[in-house]
Amino acid sequence: MKFFLNKSRGFTLLEMLVVLMITTLLAALLMQGFIYLTSTYNSIERQQNNLVKESLTQGWMRNSIQGLVSGLYGESAKGLKFAGDQTSIEGISLASLVQDQATPVHILWTIKTNDNVRFLEYSETPVYQKSSVKTFSITEWPISVPVTFSYYSQDQWTNIFPPKSSVFKQPVKTVLPESIKINIGEGEASKVVVIRIAADKRELGPPPEMRDF
Repeated sequence: MKFFLNKSRGFTLLEMLVVLMITTLLAALLMQGFIYLTSTYNSIERQQNNLVKESLTQGWMRNSIQGLVSGLYGESAKGLKFAGDQTSIEGISLASLVQDQATPVHILWTIKTNDNVRFLEYSETPVYQKSSVKTFSITEWPISVPVTFSYYSQDQWTNIFPPKSSVFKQPVKTVLPESIKINIGEGEASKVVVIRIAADKRELGPPPEMRDF
């Protein structure tokens, strides 16, 4: 009687090479998919962060600018008037972005540039309190993106306010524009943000105790 022993046969060199090639191909495909998903996630996260930052910037500017007033009574507020050009806005606002309580502040929004970026800076100082100027860098754009302010008053947009004196005398002197526009970029990729000022645009009159009744 003959007995036969079953001998287990190992992988041949060719079979091992085929398995190695298939494993390498799958690993390469998985790595490409992982890299694609990672880059997509990073792109979406970056866009979300930019949208959040842009929304916050616009919200802060709206609150600050919509709180502008034509003037205040008191020695501390003397000489603090609204003035704006293509790169700066300053005036008295009742909407502080820094103070815990609603207090009148002298605000200054400025567009500045350095070698690589263009950035928006905000500073404010309480009108009736002795306090140091608080300055913050709000947001930034590439140096190639133009950013300017313009002002709507007397049915036209101008790059400076108050506008240069005219030969025609205005019946009422306005010390605030009706709206302020922030122009970001140019061409199809440009963005425009228009903020309307709700306060009385006329020059502040004398205090009640100095008026003739």
